[in-house]
Amino acid sequence: MTYLKRNPWRAWGITLCLSLAPVCGQAQTFDFEDCEIGQKFTMWNVDTGNITDPAEAEAEVVADPTNPANKVLHVTVKRWGTFFTLNLPQALAGHLLTDQKNSITFDLYRPATDADDYKQFHAYLGKDKLYQDEKYPYQGDKATWVKKEYPLSPVTTAADNETNLHIGIHHNNSEYYVDNIRLKGTYDDYFVADDDNRLIDICEKNTSSSYKVWNTPILIPEGKTLDIRTSRYTYFNGKVEGKGILNLYAGGERTYLGSNDKNAKNYHPDWNAFSGTLHIYPYQEVEASAGFYGLVWMSGKTFAPDNAAQNAADGNINPCFSHTSLILHNGATLASESGKRGLRIGHLETESGSVLSGYIKDKTGNDAFYMVGGDNQDANLAGRIMPMGGTNLNVKVGLVKEGTGTYRITANNNLVTGGLRILNGAVMVNNDLEKTEQEKLTGGIGHLANNASEAGVYVMTKGILGGIGSVGTTTDVYGTVAPGDGGIGTLTIKDFTGSAQPGLTLHPKAKIRMEVTDRDHHDQLTVGGLLALDNRMEDFTVSDEKPRLYIELTSNPTLQAGDELTLITASNKDEGCNFDIRYPKQYTWKTEERQTADGGYALVATVTSLEYGGQGEWTDDEDGGDQKKDDTTIDIDKEKQDATPLRTYAEKANKFVGSCVSLYDGKVNVDDESDAKTQLLDKEFNMVVCENEMKFDATEPSQGNFNYYNGDRLIDFAQRHNMRVRGHALVWHSQVPSWLSADGKKNDKNFTADELTAIMNNHIDNVVEHWKGKVAEWDVCNEVLDDDQSVVRTNPTAFKLRSASIWSFAGNDYIEKAFRRAHEADPDAQLILNDYGVEFQGQAKAEAFYNLAKYLKEKGVPIHGVGLQCHLDVGKVDIDRLKATLDRFKAIGLRCIITELDLGMDDTEANRQQQAKDFYNIAKTAMEADNCNELMIWGLADNMTWRNNRNPLLYDANLNPKEAYYGIHAGIREAAANAATGITPTSADIRGNQPSATETFYNLQGQKVEHPSERGIYIICQRAGDGSRKAMKVWKK
Repeated sequence: MTYLKRNPWRAWGITLCLSLAPVCGQAQTFDFEDCEIGQKFTMWNVDTGNITDPAEAEAEVVADPTNPANKVLHVTVKRWGTFFTLNLPQALAGHLLTDQKNSITFDLYRPATDADDYKQFHAYLGKDKLYQDEKYPYQGDKATWVKKEYPLSPVTTAADNETNLHIGIHHNNSEYYVDNIRLKGTYDDYFVADDDNRLIDICEKNTSSSYKVWNTPILIPEGKTLDIRTSRYTYFNGKVEGKGILNLYAGGERTYLGSNDKNAKNYHPDWNAFSGTLHIYPYQEVEASAGFYGLVWMSGKTFAPDNAAQNAADGNINPCFSHTSLILHNGATLASESGKRGLRIGHLETESGSVLSGYIKDKTGNDAFYMVGGDNQDANLAGRIMPMGGTNLNVKVGLVKEGTGTYRITANNNLVTGGLRILNGAVMVNNDLEKTEQEKLTGGIGHLANNASEAGVYVMTKGILGGIGSVGTTTDVYGTVAPGDGGIGTLTIKDFTGSAQPGLTLHPKAKIRMEVTDRDHHDQLTVGGLLALDNRMEDFTVSDEKPRLYIELTSNPTLQAGDELTLITASNKDEGCNFDIRYPKQYTWKTEERQTADGGYALVATVTSLEYGGQGEWTDDEDGGDQKKDDTTIDIDKEKQDATPLRTYAEKANKFVGSCVSLYDGKVNVDDESDAKTQLLDKEFNMVVCENEMKFDATEPSQGNFNYYNGDRLIDFAQRHNMRVRGHALVWHSQVPSWLSADGKKNDKNFTADELTAIMNNHIDNVVEHWKGKVAEWDVCNEVLDDDQSVVRTNPTAFKLRSASIWSFAGNDYIEKAFRRAHEADPDAQLILNDYGVEFQGQAKAEAFYNLAKYLKEKGVPIHGVGLQCHLDVGKVDIDRLKATLDRFKAIGLRCIITELDLGMDDTEANRQQQAKDFYNIAKTAMEADNCNELMIWGLADNMTWRNNRNPLLYDANLNPKEAYYGIHAGIREAAANAATGITPTSADIRGNQPSATETFYNLQGQKVEHPSERGIYIICQRAGDGSRKAMKVWKK
């Protein structure tokens, strides 16, 4: 029996050293250093048991063949199924082994004389097989140490007292050395909190040049508590798991929840498996006068609050606390780093004296949003909510309420500058109204910079706003307003700090619920500004439905005939804002609008009789809300029998199907006609676009010097194979050369607006003119919209341009100028406005995109169509809303192009089937639309995509067609079958961008002919300037 030792593991002043007598204990490493040279290990055979004959097998401790100072185990085997034995402690006996350990690792060295490179590794506990290689894998180079790691299957048949672990290479003639054998468990490298280890103290009075960094993962089991004291400057990067309690004592100035790596912009630690409670306290012992005690969170992805649920689903939010209950204690602050960011918190409570803040500096252009309530529980927010410094209305801090619970806001001086959005559940604003009014405080929500016109509270269809306090900002309601909180009360929408008073905007089917006991005890709603109606629903569809006012009696009403109840007051009311009154099934009622003594508006309900007058006989027509079930069916096996390429079916429908091509990195060599990828492009697609080679940084790497090499290569390829070419992209904030901007967002070279316009014009002139007559269409401006388009909820024709763009410094009219310049450079090219997140009508950004395109067209800007990028995820394709988008642009005379389609997914069988359905639906819908004649896939195969590990394309890494291919194949095939003709476009038609319709003549065999001179029957095909068929007719000469 051999004695082995585990290496010490030190954590924060605690040394854990487990000596392994003849056992490996809760072992991490067998390193053989305490063994004597020549010491033998037991050899065991799966059929016969222990082997004593060294001629059959032997395991002996020897000097490392590459380092004589190191000891290793030398194994020789002459019999199949023979392995060396390690003896485990009782703590790892039987099923306890794989309950605690899930893999085994070791270093393997095979001498140059070892026979056969292809062998199996086996592991047994007793006779219970825990691992065996599939087939016979390559075991690595000889004469060098190689790292090995294998998973262990759960113990099934071994006895509970079994401690013999047999491992090694399965072969009948093998020689090898092993060292550093380690049984690894999930939590081996974790700091595990228990009664003896409940403090991590990394607190010191350091400076910003010497941050303390914590990277070790932590496990806090249920029922356990861990205290962490941070330094004045700390990066907390460690993973946290468990269901226990974590008390974080923040040492002042900066405790970052996130990486100290400035290049890891999207990095945040993984807390997804922590469903316990996090308490954040100020810790002043290290520095009594720090300006900040609390936590600063990081997240590099842009968050748009109006699309919060989709952003969260897409991962555009910091999910650290998604399953955590976070309690912010008196004196502590929660703040964010720069950018437009979101943090998801499953449950948030804040004590009085705490601060929920946004960007840690008082600097505009930085927005932070807290998405709270996912645990569906009630919570209290008693601390202040405000931007850093407490006064700058242009630094945004906002709340997004999800989940069915109720949140209560009680502070009197909040400034929720980023607004409150109630997606689900309820928010009760319960600040002290009397104190707020007397001291002219901001109240429970506060006000915005444009308080009278810009909404700061949005109550979505499933949300409820209530309470007895004050909202100082205009409130926009699709859902429910219910004054009071568990009883009768008055909700006030009024700003006590200024003269511009907020209003209340109601949408169709919005609800106001008023509880009534008697004349003196009933709910009231007081509005300082205008009571208005917006006839758009949450998805922006227009409705004639009225908002609804519900009069609801409490359990013991004592109303009398003649009682008058003033339910709503406002400074004024829109003429078209009228209510559908829903009366209770008791009494007879009358409601009327009156003018108040100060000239304002009041809605008054009067009890005209104690007898029931029948006014309560109404029913609610609640909206379904859920997206309809996808009942798409595709016969993949049948589709596989059809070898017709995609382009053939597209051409039968007079359409184009294409792919982006990456040339600069060698992913595709279009110059090599024998290359499999090149051949696949030619076979399947009749349109191509450069993935990167026509962008600004590729075409103008230094100012005034242009490079067209790779773009020309793709043009040549397309012309050889009768393909249409689209250009991407002339003006974009991303992928610009460093001489223009360091990151595409800042004007760090201090160009004037005129200089930037001149740079843009010169670039367009040179690039478009170079490829004039060869590129059919251009994405002139790409991704110009801000992700947050909340503005469209209060202004139906609005759009908000991206501010973090170098081109924003050229002036708000740079888009118009770019389109006009491109048209001058090539009057025949189709000019496209391209963006993402705009595919589905009913989303705020889609609404803004339509507004922008319509605005440009109405100004006479030469815009021919819009590009819908369609970077989507499987199962999240709303095909009805996509069709509505296509139809909407058709109505204003604009084409739609699916420009960058890919559908991300985790690679499971169910997802592969759904991916096929989604590709089918998009392809069929697009190819059947009159104003959509192009469908572009953003890449060829899953190993050639910008969406790493998301498997979004039609082919796998070996160019085998996936189910997705057959889905899109079916969609285009069916669209072609529905087309009126099967005539294939000729090379003369491929550019497809002539300004007026052209006529082409065909005989009855489908062959193109010149203008007919002989008698007979001919088919005339008229094509519009966008390449689509304008008309077909039969002509008899």
